[in-house]
Amino acid sequence: MALAGLYMRLAWLYRSKQQNEEEQRFMRLALEQYIASYEADDFVHTHMSEVRLLYLTGELYRRLGKEKQAIIYFSRVIARKKETIEKGIVNMAYDRWQEIREEKKGAQ
Repeated sequence: MALAGLYMRLAWLYRSKQQNEEEQRFMRLALEQYIASYEADDFVHTHMSEVRLLYLTGELYRRLGKEKQAIIYFSRVIARKKETIEKGIVNMAYDRWQEIREEKKGAQ
């Protein structure tokens, strides 16, 4: 889990330097780590909630252009709206999900 956070910070640094290839590379690495953490349940004893982890995974997929996978993770966040106190994250997931839908409608 800690490694994913470091990869995210590196991606942000490269974004601020407008180095897109490196930003993408570190986002992919962060995504791999977040997925591995979710599958192994090793995030449970950290500051990262399941809802937050699912949202970050969806957002990384979205930023990497993989909308189908992003929708899956955003849907998982939305499905947990009654189970979480992190309503802001649920709202962000819903907004991102809506953005993807609107983009798809506009592309057709």
